[in-house]
Amino acid sequence: MQSRLLILALPLLFLMASCSPFKQVNSSKSMVEGNRIQYQMVIEKDAKDYLEIIDVKLMNTETGASESATFKIVDTDGSTTLLNLKGYPKFFILATTTDAELNPDQAIVVYKDDPEGDEKSKKIKPLLAAMEEEASAE
Repeated sequence: MQSRLLILALPLLFLMASCSPFKQVNSSKSMVEGNRIQYQMVIEKDAKDYLEIIDVKLMNTETGASESATFKIVDTDGSTTLLNLKGYPKFFILATTTDAELNPDQAIVVYKDDPEGDEKSKKIKPLLAAMEEEASAE
């Protein structure tokens, strides 16, 4: 009986663990001042939900290289740095690296969805859409 309950509960546990309070809807890559490369991730979430971005790590799964990126969170017009994401259904994570050799294909975003809760992480892969990757390779 207990094993049947466990088997029935496993898919539910997996579903709960795979849910996150936000999703990536778009991304781009650009060169910025000082020979730095900036990855811009457009993120959507429910405006009423609490969300705190703690760290952004850029990774290249092919080479195994990774780097904790310098990052900031801004509103959709890019003019305001956001410290509190409550009330914002869409925002940008701007992650910057000076390592031109890194060429990341994914990002790991460490976040909290409860002020008193544990840190969680979400993998954003692919970091860039296929068209963006082709354009940056040229």
